Amino acid sequence: MQWVVMSFLHDIGYVYEKLLKIPNEEFENALQLLHLVKILDPTSRNYELDKRLLGLVRKEIKRVLRKLLDKDAEVESFLNSLPKGCNEDGVHGLASALFLYRYIFEKKLHRGGSDWERRNRDNMALVLLSHVIHSISEDILRKSPLRFLGNVDYEAHKIVYPMDLYPTLLLLITDEICEFGRPAVVSKSKKSESRWVLEDIALKGDNMLRLRIKHNKGGNFFEEISKKILALAGEDKPMDNKIVVVLSNSRSRIINLGGNVKIEIMSKDSPPYSQSVIEIRFISESAIPERQTYIAEL
Repeated sequence: MQWVVMSFLHDIGYVYEKLLKIPNEEFENALQLLHLVKILDPTSRNYELDKRLLGLVRKEIKRVLRKLLDKDAEVESFLNSLPKGCNEDGVHGLASALFLYRYIFEKKLHRGGSDWERRNRDNMALVLLSHVIHSISEDILRKSPLRFLGNVDYEAHKIVYPMDLYPTLLLLITDEICEFGRPAVVSKSKKSESRWVLEDIALKGDNMLRLRIKHNKGGNFFEEISKKILALAGEDKPMDNKIVVVLSNSRSRIINLGGNVKIEIMSKDSPPYSQSVIEIRFISESAIPERQTYIAEL
C-alpha cells in the first residue's frame, strides 16, 4: 500500500510547480482537473499552498521524525528549511504531500475506518516524508536529521539505514531513473534526449530485482543517485563505482519486513557505452513490491 501510494502520487504536485510560472485559464483548469485546487490557500491570489494543510503535514512529519530519531535533533530547523512558497524549487514534493494528506488523512478515501488509520498512520506519515525528501535540494537533504540514521563505511562502499527509510530510498532511486527527455512516440529515427535510458528491468530468481541503465552522452546515473543517497546520510564525499545500501530491520521503529534488504548500485564501463546496474536483493518475499508498481513509476 505504502509503495503504491508513493509511486502514483509523489509527483502530482509537479503540475503545480511547473505551471505556476505561467498562470492563466489553462493553468486553473489543470488544477481543477487534478483536484490540486484543494491544496491552495483560498485567500491567496498567487496560488500559495494552504497554510492550514502545510501546518498539518509538518506536524505529521515532525511526529514520525521524532519516532525515528527518539529525539528532537534538528527536526524543527529541517522543517523550517523546506520549500514554503510557490516560486521555490522542489516545492512539488511538498505539494504532493499536501494532496496526499487531504485525501488520505482528511477525506479518508481509503474507506478503512479508524482501525485502518491506527494501523497505517505511521506508514502514511513516512510517505509524506518521502514525498518531501525526493524533491528537495542536496544541500537541504544533507542537513536533514535523517543523516543521524545512516552509518557510512567508505572502505566497504556501504551505508546501513533502518528499514524505515526503505520507501524513501526506493523513491529516490526510481524517481532519478525517470527519462524526462524521452520522445512521446518511440521512433528509430529519433533518439532519446535523456541523460540515461532504462534498458532492462527483470526479476532474477526469487529475491532479486535487476535494472540496467544505459548512459547517454554527458549522463552518469550512478554519480547522480550516489550523491543523493550520500546526501541523505549527511555526506558529500563521493563513492567510486559501487554503493551498497543495507536496510536493516534491527534498527527499525515502524517497518518490519522479516529480513534485511540490500540495494547495490554499480557503475560499469562496458563497450559500446557505459551503464549503471541496480540490484535490489530481498531477504523475504514480503519485502518485494508488486512489479507493476515499479513499471508504473519508471
